[in-house]
Amino acid sequence: MKRFMFITLLASFGLLLAQDAAGTYKLTGTNVRYTNLARQTTVASIADSYGLGVSLPVASIPINTGFFQLLNGPFNEDNLELGGAFLNVTFNEDGTGTINEGSYYPTTELDEELCATSSTVLPITDDLVYTSNLAPVNYVQNVNYIGLNSLSPFAAANGGSGLLGSISLSQSENLDFFVAGQGAGQLGACQAGFYFDGSPCDASFPGNDCDIYEGCMSAGYVSKGHDIETVEGNGVRDMYVEWHAVDGPLSQSGYGDDLLDPCEDDLCVATADQPQCFELDPETGGIIPSPACTEAGQDLDNIFGIPYLGTTAMNPECGFNSEILGDAASVGAALGGGVAAACESGMQGDADGNGYPDVFDGCVGLEQGYGLPGDQAATMAFIGACTQLGFDEETCTALATLAQQAVEATTICYNVETHDFYPADSADECADGYFFTNAQWDCYGLLMLTYDASALCAVAGDAWVADCVDGDSAGRQFYLMDAQFTPWSGFFTWNALQYTNTGDASFLANDGQWAVSYTHLTLPTKA
Repeated sequence: MKRFMFITLLASFGLLLAQDAAGTYKLTGTNVRYTNLARQTTVASIADSYGLGVSLPVASIPINTGFFQLLNGPFNEDNLELGGAFLNVTFNEDGTGTINEGSYYPTTELDEELCATSSTVLPITDDLVYTSNLAPVNYVQNVNYIGLNSLSPFAAANGGSGLLGSISLSQSENLDFFVAGQGAGQLGACQAGFYFDGSPCDASFPGNDCDIYEGCMSAGYVSKGHDIETVEGNGVRDMYVEWHAVDGPLSQSGYGDDLLDPCEDDLCVATADQPQCFELDPETGGIIPSPACTEAGQDLDNIFGIPYLGTTAMNPECGFNSEILGDAASVGAALGGGVAAACESGMQGDADGNGYPDVFDGCVGLEQGYGLPGDQAATMAFIGACTQLGFDEETCTALATLAQQAVEATTICYNVETHDFYPADSADECADGYFFTNAQWDCYGLLMLTYDASALCAVAGDAWVADCVDGDSAGRQFYLMDAQFTPWSGFFTWNALQYTNTGDASFLANDGQWAVSYTHLTLPTKA
């Protein structure tokens, strides 16, 4: 099985026996980059970790979008031995070769149970056909076919010589096929071409006369007798091999487990009329047939698991024992908005139904029942209401200071007998019996604040986010938050699941809070 991936691989070999490029070599270092692109527009779904049968779509991966990259290296000889990799290769003078018995090669493997693709080391033997020319006349591309900067220590952009010998591989059951040097002219495989003076030329057609190519679909390089350390910690080794390959007919890579069953993932010509074989055109937005469901694309049928999704790391002290699906900016905005709304509700709540907010009633009780000065009573009542919302005392004290400043900066028309007031910019706006003044930080100033607490509560929301949202992360288990779950504080909880499955209105009861409770379901990613 050849791998379904875009590959840039460089390897450093220690010489055991050599004549020109022929000889037997031991792998002593690797630096491999696997970049996986979606073959068609793909929907990623998640399932609950309790086996309840939950399956929810959470992300759409557009066609040709990179969804996973794995870096295997750089590994020196000591690293390889610790990882179990051992590769012994013979290049014969007649252009044949073998990967010899006892070899183990670093690759990737799909864990179907976890739906995750990860690096591994597997046994390998193989028969090879190759060519080589050690003359350093081949330009080493600085940028690969999908626009990533080269890993090559010989690339000019990385401080290298910029020129190497060439090597090709045209027979292998396990490794990519690749052309000697770049071979861009006959393949039309390079994204950009230049003359030696740096002026551009058209690299897209066969027979072009470009001197330098960038972004080649297929390329193979070799060096012997160099004096640089190609993998840190290895010292200078005898031979260096580098190749670039893109899955498809050219590399003969990217095929699934069973070449006789190219429809194993239901993406082939036989199902070309099915919904999974259509996607959105990135240029027009219209629905078009997927290239995966063509004769050319149907063989590229390998399946990769998504190892993680983008999540937001949360502070456990804020009541969260798991991450939340989504980036920190989006999650923080949603949670901060929820906190601000809870703040406004808390400032305006009237549990006893006497027509005055509870926070005002508390202030009056402190002032009249305990004889506290009005400003102290207002501060204590505010902090008490704030801590009941889940904020720590330090945060609430800081918010109380902001609240006092906001009230005292407000000008009002005030009636000393009735304690009625309304905002005003000048004395001309005051009716008979009212006088123009700055609001005071007391129980009635606190009451005034409850009428328009949005600005202060927005600050409270921002303060909560700063304290509780730790930043972007990546994970396989997380809470699911979405506006459709508003009845359950915006989270997919047990009640949300039961209501979704049954439609029973009794499950509309909120079993969550803005500080996440243990009742929320944890969902692992599943491709």
